[in-house]
Amino acid sequence: MTVVGPLTTTFRAPSSCITTTPQLYQVWSESDSRYVEGPLFTAGSDCFPSGYDPAPANYYSPGWCPSGYTTACSSLASAGTETETGVVCCPTNFSYTCLVSASPGQPSPGCTTAWSAAMAVLGVTVVTDGKVGTTTIVSETSNTITAYGIEVRFKSGDPTPVPIIDDPTGFPTQLLVPTQPSSSSGGVSTPAAIGIGVGSAVAALLLAGAIGLFFFLRWRRKRRLKKRSSIPPPVPPKELSASPIPYRTVPPPYELSDEAASPRRPSMSYSKRHLSMSPALGMTPTMGGGRDSTVMAGSQAAELEAPSEASLRDRASPESESSGWTDRQARGSTMPMPWI
Repeated sequence: MTVVGPLTTTFRAPSSCITTTPQLYQVWSESDSRYVEGPLFTAGSDCFPSGYDPAPANYYSPGWCPSGYTTACSSLASAGTETETGVVCCPTNFSYTCLVSASPGQPSPGCTTAWSAAMAVLGVTVVTDGKVGTTTIVSETSNTITAYGIEVRFKSGDPTPVPIIDDPTGFPTQLLVPTQPSSSSGGVSTPAAIGIGVGSAVAALLLAGAIGLFFFLRWRRKRRLKKRSSIPPPVPPKELSASPIPYRTVPPPYELSDEAASPRRPSMSYSKRHLSMSPALGMTPTMGGGRDSTVMAGSQAAELEAPSEASLRDRASPESESSGWTDRQARGSTMPMPWI
């Protein structure tokens, strides 16, 4: 067992060694391969504490786990007359257990986790003969993932090693099908971590699909409205005028007078005037045969006739006035009624 040195300050790897998702590598050795969570160890790498060596016999004392690591397992070890507590620190992205090296003194990752599933799809970077290649997708039904652990020791009286754990910032979205955890130790199990990554990816795809469908339906609706607006609206029927239709006013019926109903004869026009004479003159009007007659009181009725032009001249002359009514009556001639 070799003491590398103390690790009394919290080690934090530089930003170039930290990623938002776990770095998975498929490391090939001859015909076999294993999956390793990065960062990968290389001599002089600043992603590990100073003097770090993955040989299981090397440790830091006194010391405690670096930032981004947590305790995977612990044991008691004797150092002379004192007893020390040994701790293996593993990355916090998965639930790791301590890996016992099959060959003492040989380099060993120190941390391991396993899963068993119907199918798991991993996005990995292929490493062949120590050379980092391209990233690819592999599918596995069951396998293990290892990581480089850092061993620290402390004894009574040393500062209590308090692991400083950074919250995981995410998991690879290409990891699928998590199942049973391989260990009951604390932390997030490997299948659970894979499940979280898969769930995040599926949720992101569903959200993107929903947004795309929303904008597509909105675009199609606008297109339909645009087509409808290009068609001119139908012309409404012409409204009927509110003013009444003019019509010819029919005069009210009226009754014809007696004179207008039957044409009068010349004799009838004068008879009406003769009828207006006073009875004091000794004349009595009579009607008969459709003609008007005037009868002198105490004498025979004389038929009225229309005055002639000669009688009118006589009536206008002084002689006619002096002759009087008696002369004409004595002669037995018919005398028309004088005009009043």
